[in-house]
Amino acid sequence: MINTTLCEATSANATALPTQSTLFRVAGGQFAGRLFALFSRTPTTISYAVADPPYLQWSSPVDIVTDAADFPVGGYIDGNNCIFVVYTKQTSHDLAVVKLTYGAGSWSVGTVYTVYNGDDNYFPTICKDSDQTLYVTWSRLSGGQYTVQAKLSVDEGQTWGTGPSDAGTALSAAGSSGYSVLLCRADYMYCLYTLGGTKLACRRKDINAGTWEPEEVIYTGLGLYDDFQAAVSSDNRLGVVFSTSASLYFKENDGSSWGGLFTVDGDPGLSPQVRYNGATPHVFYGQNSGTNQRLWVYSRREAAGFAASEELLPGFTPFDVLQCYDASSGAPTYDCTGQAADSAAGDVYHPDSGKLLDAAGDAVYFGMNDRFCRVSVVLANSGAGGAVEWSYWNGTAWVPFVPASGAYHFDSTPLCVRLWDDVQSTPADWQKLMKSTQFKFWVRAAVTDAFTSGPVGSQITAAANFDDVVSAVE
Repeated sequence: MINTTLCEATSANATALPTQSTLFRVAGGQFAGRLFALFSRTPTTISYAVADPPYLQWSSPVDIVTDAADFPVGGYIDGNNCIFVVYTKQTSHDLAVVKLTYGAGSWSVGTVYTVYNGDDNYFPTICKDSDQTLYVTWSRLSGGQYTVQAKLSVDEGQTWGTGPSDAGTALSAAGSSGYSVLLCRADYMYCLYTLGGTKLACRRKDINAGTWEPEEVIYTGLGLYDDFQAAVSSDNRLGVVFSTSASLYFKENDGSSWGGLFTVDGDPGLSPQVRYNGATPHVFYGQNSGTNQRLWVYSRREAAGFAASEELLPGFTPFDVLQCYDASSGAPTYDCTGQAADSAAGDVYHPDSGKLLDAAGDAVYFGMNDRFCRVSVVLANSGAGGAVEWSYWNGTAWVPFVPASGAYHFDSTPLCVRLWDDVQSTPADWQKLMKSTQFKFWVRAAVTDAFTSGPVGSQITAAANFDDVVSAVE
């Protein structure tokens, strides 16, 4: 899987929640396959960038609006490849929408219209039905409590309900939190939402009717917040994946009722996404693997349930091999792969020195089958007084380099050392090396100045702290 940096964003909520859509693919025509990424570039600016297959490079960001509050933004792409962006406005926290009209591979930004100008409004989602009516749902905060609200527009987002002061329809009761996702199936618009962290529910509206049908509870438990998402299969089933405080689950509706509960993972999932390949649901999600370290995996439903999870992002996993080298030892190379992968405290070190690194000439070797660009370090004891040189193997020699995130001498913790900005930025001449019977891509951190107090490791992987992951919508 390609990993490429889109841009350096300063917003606290650069990407969307799992319930929102921000990554879209042009469905047909000359520019079929072009990706459109919607994101908050700064705390007040919402922007987009595009990339074409094989998605090795993104365009420079194009600003859409500059009056946004620093909260997650939602989007939708229609059958004409026009994109609708719904967001919270700065200061007032009004809810607003803007249409980006598609033509010849590019988008033109239209007028911003107000959806609702009362109370405070957050976490919007937007969708069209088959009659081209736009729907928006969002979390309305009033009197310290949230309700999930819905409004619709029949003129491409110019007017909503009876006007900006119209709060629309309250789909939920009031609760301490509220998150929603919208999607259309056949002749119905569905809103799935969580309320108060204890309930996942659904309401639907016949697109030819004026009112929403009564609430249907899908699941009750603890830890039900924004970590859920839904999709429709090729045979018109509605599936929802959701995380609780204990596990990651999946349920499906066949049009008349909700089926049984499937366990996708026995632990909670981060930013779960569900996509159907035909009639088979595939779930993509994150797993907490340690301090500031998350692994991204996927699973698919099989006859008896969901299969064991598989790696989704090669190069963002525990190292295939991690070795400590003690220059003064009679057995200088010591394999710490297992200890580095887990989060047990203070178990990553060379047994002869009792340190991860100590004297000049000592080194740590990081090896992977795939190229990698990060080293996430958690230390039990930080080093002091020493210095290391980072290098990679170019086929004939070790080539020194300074990590993209700056020099790092194992003197602070926890820290993600960004070796290069992304996998695509790794050196073209980086080659695999056979070392200790392991043919891998290697990076070496070697001591140039001895430590007065050597570091001791707890967990060292190539995992990153990715969150709020979204998948492309076609």
